[in-house]
Amino acid sequence: MKRLYQAGWLPNYHGGWAMISLPPLLGIYHSGFVPTHLIFLLAWWGAYFLFFALIGFLRHGFAKRYYSALMTYGGLTLTATLILLIFRQKLIIWFMPLFLLTLLTLWQAKIGKERSLLSGIATVLLASLMLPIAYQVKNNDLPTHIIWLTVIVFLYFAGTVFYIKTNIRERKSLKYFYFSIIFHAIALIIVSVYYQQSNYFLMIVWILLLFRSIFIPYLIKIGKNIAVKTIGILEILFSILLFIALL
Repeated sequence: MKRLYQAGWLPNYHGGWAMISLPPLLGIYHSGFVPTHLIFLLAWWGAYFLFFALIGFLRHGFAKRYYSALMTYGGLTLTATLILLIFRQKLIIWFMPLFLLTLLTLWQAKIGKERSLLSGIATVLLASLMLPIAYQVKNNDLPTHIIWLTVIVFLYFAGTVFYIKTNIRERKSLKYFYFSIIFHAIALIIVSVYYQQSNYFLMIVWILLLFRSIFIPYLIKIGKNIAVKTIGILEILFSILLFIALL
């Protein structure tokens, strides 16, 4: 398994699985499934694997051990994307924002800052855009509720960037701790204003997210030993709860 990571075949961001699955699957659910969505998923997941192979390639001075993964995932992503565009030419409008966000994250990796706050926010924004893209695989329009779903998904994943940093790399930083809490509180207000109590389950999920942004870091700061694996499992559970709430 370690060799697969080192050669770029598998991403080493274990929490990324929810991020690459939740937005496109929500978009597919709200648009209604069509076979073209399978090509879209192949292109997106291929791009995700290619992205991390590229990060390793750039970070390790263009090491040759990444060549096989780059060629395989690059070929898969390019082929699936071209086939997708043949069926849905309108999706080309998403090329520029996706390209610029990808370029930004790769540049951060090249200068050794692939885990920076800027890189994290850019990555979750890129992933969140898969929701409206998945919707437009079938539909030509982009209704307001899909835009709002995208905003809510982005707020959740952006919140996890601050939350994870508070618990791991920035666990000694009160600045990150307070900013994470403020961000989650503002996100709760935004979600509440939009839904106006019409989605009680989502409100409960977001209140729990705010609570965990306070409680878990506090336990760590007072010396409680909470494993990274435990934090990851909790986030998987919250991702599932959010997915259910947004159906």
